[in-house]
Amino acid sequence: MIALLSLVATARLLDIVDFGAVAGSNSEAAINANIQALNKAFSTAQSGDTVLVAPAAAGPYTMRGNVVANNLTNVSIRFEGDVVLDDTFDKWPMLNGRRPWLHINGSSNLTISGGGLIDGQGLRWWDASITDSVHGIEGNRPNIMEINASTD
Repeated sequence: MIALLSLVATARLLDIVDFGAVAGSNSEAAINANIQALNKAFSTAQSGDTVLVAPAAAGPYTMRGNVVANNLTNVSIRFEGDVVLDDTFDKWPMLNGRRPWLHINGSSNLTISGGGLIDGQGLRWWDASITDSVHGIEGNRPNIMEINASTD
């Protein structure tokens, strides 16, 4: 008798809550947990997987920069709930001279979808830039998303 093993790759739903994300809080601990959870979900993602950035049932997920998705292929990124980007000027990190919330690099065939909201709190950043109330903010406002060296 010959036994044949079949390995079937199944697409996974990588919910940031399963990686430690905290909804409904803008505390420093929650912001850091949310950034780490999203980075872990992206680093775990394989072809066919979906990264659920913000589940719909929970409150908003507050975050700031340094979310990085490298070398993703055939991955879906889905926003069902809300993400609020922190507007604490002096805490936004720089990445290659810029301040992106989400930096996607070296990826292909990504699908970004969902009915959620990304609130970048741009008014406060633009006001600071125009009035020069925060020295050096001009030209250093965060970007919500940067996609580099990627296709499709």
